[in-house]
Amino acid sequence: MKFSANFIPYLTFKVALLPTATAFVEPEVETQSIVSQASFVDTASLPSADTAFFSPQDNSVPNSFAEDLSVVEQRLGLEPGATKVDGRSGKMVNLSLKKPILPGDGVGNHLLWSVGPPAANEDSGGHNGAPLDREEWSRLGVEAVKNWMIDHQTDLQIDAVNEVFPSENSFSRNLREGDRMTYIPPPSETIRTAVHGDDGDMIQISMQRTFKGVKVVDSRATATIKRGNLVNIGLETWGDIDESFNVQPRLTADSANRALAIHTGLVLTDEITCKPERQIITTGEGEARSSRRTLKGKVKFGTGYGHRLVWKVCPKFVGQNVEMMEGIVDAMTGQVLSFQDTVDYFQATGDVYPFSNDGIGEEGKSQQDWPMPFMEVGNTITDTGGNFNIPGAQTAKLTGPYVEMRDICGWGLISGNRQYGIAELTQSNGIDWGGSGGQDCTTPGYGHSPANTHSSRSGFYELNKIIEIARSRLPTNTWLQGKLTSWMNIDSSCNAYWNGQVNFYRSSSSCANTGELAGVFDHEWGHGLDDNDVDGRIAKPSGEGIADVYTALRLNDSCIGRGFYKGSNCSGNGNPCTSCSGVRDIDYMKRQTKNPSTYSWSNQVCGTSVHCLGYVYSEAVWSLYKRELNAFYGYDENTSMEIVTRLTYIAAGNIGTWFSGSAPWGGCGANSGYLSFLAADDDNGNISDGTPHMKAIFKAFNDQEIACNTPARNDSGCANKPTDAPVVTVQAGNMKAVLTWTAVARASKYQVFRTEGLNCGQGKVLLATLNSNTLSFTDEGLANKREYYYIVIPKGSNESCFGPSSACASAIPASVSGLEVDCDDDVLIVPVDPSKTSVTTTRNCVLFGTGGFSGSVNIGCDSSSLTGVSCSSSPSTVSISSDVANVVVSVVASSSATSGTGAVVVTGTSGLITSTSTIPVTIMGAGGDQLALFDTTYKAPRCNVWGTSCSSQDLLAGRGTMTSGNEANAPNTVDGCSDGNSGTYKSDESIEKIVVRSGWVSGVGAGEPMVKGGQATITATVYAYYLGTDDFADFYYATDLDQNPTWINWVYIGTKQPNGGGLKEISIDYQMPQANTHMVRVNYRYNGGASPCSSGGYNDHDDLVFTVAESVSPPATPSPSKMPVTPAPVSSAPSKKPTPKPTNSPSSKPTPTPTNKPTYLPTIKPTPRPTIKPTPSPTIKPTNSPSRKPSPFPSIKPTNSPSKKPTNNPSQAPVMVATTTTTTTTTTSTVVTTTTTTTIASEESGLASFDDNLGVPRCSSAGSSCSSGALLNGRGFINGGSEINTANTLDDCDDGSSGTYLRDESIEKIVVRSGDVDGSGSDNIMESGGRVTIEATVFSWSSGASDTADFYFLSDAFNPVWTYIGSLTPDGGSEQVLKIAYNLPEGSSQAIRVQFRFGGTIGTCTYGSYNDRDDLVFAVNSAPGHPTSSPTKNKPPPNGGGLQQASYDSQLGIPRCSFASECDSLNLLEGRGLMKYGNEIHSPNTLGEGCKDGNSGTFHNDESIDRIVVRSGDEEGNGFGIDMAEGGRATIIATVHPWRSGGNDFADFYYSGDSANAQWVYIGTKQPTGSGVQELKMSYTLPQGNNQAVRVNFRYRGLQGANGACSNGSYDDTDDLAFGVRPNPSFTEPQVSQIVFKEEPKDLMTDVRKRTELNLNAMESRKRTKAVKLREFGG
Repeated sequence: MKFSANFIPYLTFKVALLPTATAFVEPEVETQSIVSQASFVDTASLPSADTAFFSPQDNSVPNSFAEDLSVVEQRLGLEPGATKVDGRSGKMVNLSLKKPILPGDGVGNHLLWSVGPPAANEDSGGHNGAPLDREEWSRLGVEAVKNWMIDHQTDLQIDAVNEVFPSENSFSRNLREGDRMTYIPPPSETIRTAVHGDDGDMIQISMQRTFKGVKVVDSRATATIKRGNLVNIGLETWGDIDESFNVQPRLTADSANRALAIHTGLVLTDEITCKPERQIITTGEGEARSSRRTLKGKVKFGTGYGHRLVWKVCPKFVGQNVEMMEGIVDAMTGQVLSFQDTVDYFQATGDVYPFSNDGIGEEGKSQQDWPMPFMEVGNTITDTGGNFNIPGAQTAKLTGPYVEMRDICGWGLISGNRQYGIAELTQSNGIDWGGSGGQDCTTPGYGHSPANTHSSRSGFYELNKIIEIARSRLPTNTWLQGKLTSWMNIDSSCNAYWNGQVNFYRSSSSCANTGELAGVFDHEWGHGLDDNDVDGRIAKPSGEGIADVYTALRLNDSCIGRGFYKGSNCSGNGNPCTSCSGVRDIDYMKRQTKNPSTYSWSNQVCGTSVHCLGYVYSEAVWSLYKRELNAFYGYDENTSMEIVTRLTYIAAGNIGTWFSGSAPWGGCGANSGYLSFLAADDDNGNISDGTPHMKAIFKAFNDQEIACNTPARNDSGCANKPTDAPVVTVQAGNMKAVLTWTAVARASKYQVFRTEGLNCGQGKVLLATLNSNTLSFTDEGLANKREYYYIVIPKGSNESCFGPSSACASAIPASVSGLEVDCDDDVLIVPVDPSKTSVTTTRNCVLFGTGGFSGSVNIGCDSSSLTGVSCSSSPSTVSISSDVANVVVSVVASSSATSGTGAVVVTGTSGLITSTSTIPVTIMGAGGDQLALFDTTYKAPRCNVWGTSCSSQDLLAGRGTMTSGNEANAPNTVDGCSDGNSGTYKSDESIEKIVVRSGWVSGVGAGEPMVKGGQATITATVYAYYLGTDDFADFYYATDLDQNPTWINWVYIGTKQPNGGGLKEISIDYQMPQANTHMVRVNYRYNGGASPCSSGGYNDHDDLVFTVAESVSPPATPSPSKMPVTPAPVSSAPSKKPTPKPTNSPSSKPTPTPTNKPTYLPTIKPTPRPTIKPTPSPTIKPTNSPSRKPSPFPSIKPTNSPSKKPTNNPSQAPVMVATTTTTTTTTTSTVVTTTTTTTIASEESGLASFDDNLGVPRCSSAGSSCSSGALLNGRGFINGGSEINTANTLDDCDDGSSGTYLRDESIEKIVVRSGDVDGSGSDNIMESGGRVTIEATVFSWSSGASDTADFYFLSDAFNPVWTYIGSLTPDGGSEQVLKIAYNLPEGSSQAIRVQFRFGGTIGTCTYGSYNDRDDLVFAVNSAPGHPTSSPTKNKPPPNGGGLQQASYDSQLGIPRCSFASECDSLNLLEGRGLMKYGNEIHSPNTLGEGCKDGNSGTFHNDESIDRIVVRSGDEEGNGFGIDMAEGGRATIIATVHPWRSGGNDFADFYYSGDSANAQWVYIGTKQPTGSGVQELKMSYTLPQGNNQAVRVNFRYRGLQGANGACSNGSYDDTDDLAFGVRPNPSFTEPQVSQIVFKEEPKDLMTDVRKRTELNLNAMESRKRTKAVKLREFGG
């Protein structure tokens, strides 16, 4: 069946009469309000960043610069003298390469995907290891480009590691500014890709530049891979940013909003149209080609760009209509730099773009019975021909998976302040929307749908058709897979615009309705594609040109908006149109002068008019199509159109700026229009040797002055391509067309294209790409009685090689006499429950005759592909004449049916006429983990049978129609609660998955069947924005889905926050109601209050429906001490989360407004939500039955007496306690739950009292533990919790006093006890040399992710010299216990310190207004044989033994161990000097402190020693385990991070028999074996001496011993480790033959070596760690 409408494809309207005849005031629309009239740009403060490009041979280029550049060209294999350099940055802007980086058939590419036989788990059936899908091609392409750019970042003069591919590893854990952690954006936010061709023919990559995690606007890197070869690298506006540039704003986003209001005189509302974003903008400094002279007289290019830190804010003002105002405010000074409307309006100066109903030709007249494609009818979607297969009365709506028409003429629905309707029509045996005269809100007068207007019908057809074309060209573009919202009949006139949605206006006396014009639809849609392609932004200098090109290629007409002017032609910006009554003609031969609109012309005429600037490149593309391809190669119109359409859809995706620089070579910039077209046209991975159509492309672009003079013009490639056109024959059938064609010599593939409507010339859908042995294709889903047009194009060796197109062939599908059986082809889910005898599920089918068929039909079915399944039809015989017959097919699954997939085949037979239809069936057995499928009844994912869990899989991924992340079947809510559509996928909020399972969050009860009344846990996988601090997940369940699925009673469970940014899991548990069919909802919101359906542009709401089993037994009544928390009904839940009232102190932290979401971690921390129900500990075993919920108030786990009975305290609120355990080599975390209690005597054996002399709590006598009790509660003078005796520190280190007690940071208690973290040895009395554990009870803010506790100890409380132990971060918010262990030094009155800080850096007293630091003094017994005084360098170490962890010895100035079988520095040596992001603690960690580390480079990019271990035995481990003794063998293990492949790094090993008077003996030198962190080992014989030391000197180049045992290079790291060695009286040390260096203080030598030196000489490849193996063969 089909349905039709009175479709008007080309309608006309009059233009508004404006003040002048030749130009419009831009935007000069009737909707322009006082808000948009306040637009401005401060050009004095934002000088243009325009640039000029030059080549090495330019006369103005200094010889020294040209020589350096030529060396780089030679090394990278670039064409000599062809590289273009940005005059402002001094950097290469566009590199034309031919470098193989992935296996492919590009020039010189000999890489293979795999070597040897396939692995055991690989499929050997013809698979050569190459990627199987475009997603894998994308991932490997990004990885390959990343490796190449990092390898060549010195050549490119960029910091690729930190600014293109930043990660938590490239920014060390110490990257903190003030009290805020710098945000590192994930790759999903900064890297976009497009893969063209299933074989990875071309991969485009756009990489946004960031600096310290902040986006640098209009600065990015681009890459193109063709046939496996890297053919292009581009850098856009890449000026150097000084490392001292501060990215932390002084102003908040709210302050920026207020600055805008003050500057413009406008009144702010509470609404925003975009989230606040911190950005770095680039400005021009001086002339376009900027340079300065260095101290050595050399000319330095690259001083022409400046940078400012700004806020981009989009507040809404009183009086604002359709405008989306964007303000740019200096984040340091508050200066307002610009205030502009970002909406892309259809109307502009002199030119606008509609299509026409001018009555000229068929295309200008009303067309009857045109099909409505991809539209919702009942619970199905029509196909491309408007067909659907549901009998009886059905309701259709002008919405579907790709387009939704929201008409202001309608009613009943509300979005914001707009009331609208979606056209709705109920009819039987087909849908006919009808037609009528009139315009705007005129309807056919039936169907009771005021939204059934001309514009809604016309727009629905045209938008679906151009989207269908684009989907066939760009199958991986996620925006094209989502739903586009189109607003029709906006109550104003003469305009249309794109703002993330498309918007069209009503008519007036001057203008027609813009929603009745196909060209306007296509143009505004074109803005959307431009905004959602690889580049992800509207192109520069104008996005209007590409929108015109998409429109012209769809309608095959250069006149954009024919008939827009009545009685006149377009002005052409001074070059009038000769025949176009539209707003613009992009064919310059159809304008008066017949001259191109060149780059020079635009500089003289256009100014900043984007519509005028669009002429320059849209004319080039149209000329290539209409003239140059034919002139150079004799291509016909169809071949030329498909070549240009392919080039446009591929190339435009990664174009940031179509032309730039200066005439006549405006196409030399990175990824310019010209160079992007060449890359798309290339056939062999080498643009430098030409492309198949290079001369024609150059001619078209050069006529506009936007080509480039390099590379040299040459048509090459595509040898032996097809030269003959196939002959196509089309046979029409019922709703289909069958194509056959003749074979063509040298064709490797055939591509089949289709268009429809009025002629063959319009844009075409690419239907299929077929192998050369396939000479037929069937196109189904067509509308009968409608003409379709087809061409077939043969292809040569790859996608760029076109043979001539076939002549156009057409067919009109029609009904033939026959029988059709049509069953719904959605998967039929058949649940199998072992507790039931059988389960019956039904499916409706329809039978109808075609071409006048009439007769009796027998219906049968076959279920033989399924085990334990039978089927039947009712009735089994039907009689068909003119009516449709309905048949119900029943599928019965027995209790023993086998789970799996199959099909039931339904057959209708009448004599010799037979027709079949297949019902796909999935048998789902109960039990185990269940996977949900989308349920058309509930409109949400559903698990049809009970199990232990139910997962939505990826059915919920994305949100609404958000950029790059459209949610399938949105909104996925039973009651239609719709999602917000703002933001970008994987950057802003979305729910990715919901899983509900049996049991509690702790894991107790998991794996059991979910039953009525049982316990269940909901886990929501979400993307959190920025750090997640403004995101909240509200959890609900429904109680009455069995009784009334249309009216839902939501019961509130609770609210949780993600514990950071990016992809996170949030879990909560609840008790399920007594029902068979269950449903849960997650309401994921950006600020706002808890609600089952909160409104907000960034909010996502998703449901999951599932089935549970019967209860095994009624739930037992919990004991009072284990009473479950009853969820509050939604009616009692507050509509807004209560927010504590901020204090009046200027240091207080106010709660952020729900509409503001800053993109940085502010110093002022927003108030977190109130503490919610804690997670039960997995270590606590519940004593009740598995069907019950364990107590939310578990007892305190005793510290010293595990055998003691815990004390319950159900009257007190539970708190979270995170226990972080540090072992010898790793740190692990577990979570336990406890309650607050005032009784501590049962926990600790020693309780401290306040010591007035020391000013801190103190335990005077030695015991197994010492606890501060309540003496440290609170912090400073914090609101509601001032600390007694503050500051409780030995050195008067004061606490910060900002914040609120039990909401912000504080240390509540410190306990030091004997034994290790795991509790072993906890009964011992604390004595010197023994192991003790510090337990710090802290209250952390929000998720705790921004808080850190630093631990220190000292040996003499009366002479405080602190030694660093380590740092821990809480595992969550609220109250936590952090634990760390260390070895007690000698000393009778020792002390420990805990510094608990918000952000900041490691230190004993780091300033911060939220920081707390507290000390605890305690007595320590002297161990037997231990001296009571502090050791000196000449004394032997204390008795130790076994595995020892070094602690810092302040007298030696290095880490030190006692006697040991192994001495480990742990993290005490990590980093180097003051290197970027990796300062070494206690640097330089060398004896005598004369040997200093270098400070150059970046942590874990350049050289550093991370750790040194010395142990007994040789490198193989022989002899390990006994204490090191004189004369024994020992092995030094140095953990190092080399630079790049490590080929230029060397580790020199030394030893000294006396750490107090070091004379270094050289052992040997080792080199790293590759990149990344690794261990280097060296064995030697221990000399005489009880206090020995080893040294590792890790150097970049240089010579061993050139400067003694200390190389002193700027990238060099030297570290020592001291340790005790057992005496061996029988050992006589042999005479030393090695070189001996006496350690003496030295001045730090300056190393001026630059990494450029290495890059000029080293040609090694970077070691790659990828899933595939690459191998070079053939020499």
